[in-house]
Amino acid sequence: MQDTLEFPVDIEHDGLRLIVMVIFIVLSIISSGVISAIVSANTINLIALLGGVAVAAGLTYLIEQQLKQRWKSGRKILVGDDEIQLQRRQETATTMTIEDEPFVLKWRFKINKRTRVPKGWYVVATVLEKDDEYIAVYTLMSPEAYKQFDPDTVFSMLQKPDKKVGSDSLRLAGEQRRLHKMESVRWHEGVEMTNEHFMAYVQQVDRVFGR
Repeated sequence: MQDTLEFPVDIEHDGLRLIVMVIFIVLSIISSGVISAIVSANTINLIALLGGVAVAAGLTYLIEQQLKQRWKSGRKILVGDDEIQLQRRQETATTMTIEDEPFVLKWRFKINKRTRVPKGWYVVATVLEKDDEYIAVYTLMSPEAYKQFDPDTVFSMLQKPDKKVGSDSLRLAGEQRRLHKMESVRWHEGVEMTNEHFMAYVQQVDRVFGR
């Protein structure tokens, strides 16, 4: 592809998250031990515990930033003049071209439980679909950032399945079933981008496929 744009994905991949958690635990133990040796106490040394956690959090953050730059997920998305590719470790996994005329779907839903992002944030996603092949991309976005990104609500809200659907809602129900299928694809196969990269990627999808 000529004039190719490259989008990194899964910056916080599973391997990175695991090693960061291990580093935090180890540093917490070491830091608490060092502080406890300096600040003696006859009972449980809360100063050592809290201080150790605080020191470990700061050091872990610095280490995590370095790891993000050096330890890549092995996946990336390439956008050219007339096609989009998902690559895994330098090998093309999926390609969508203008000739393929893939479906482009866009949706969002609110996070109701606090995970690694605050409750109330959105999962914002888009997928290219053609003959049971998919390129699913998503980001985690605050409500404020989402309002600025999609003021016209182009990204449909994913609703809970409703078995009691009237005839006047059949079209909406069909759209929702399709979005739920794509959400399952995103859950199993989707790649995550930063907000900045996702917004730029969506613009490129619209440019390439004329949406």
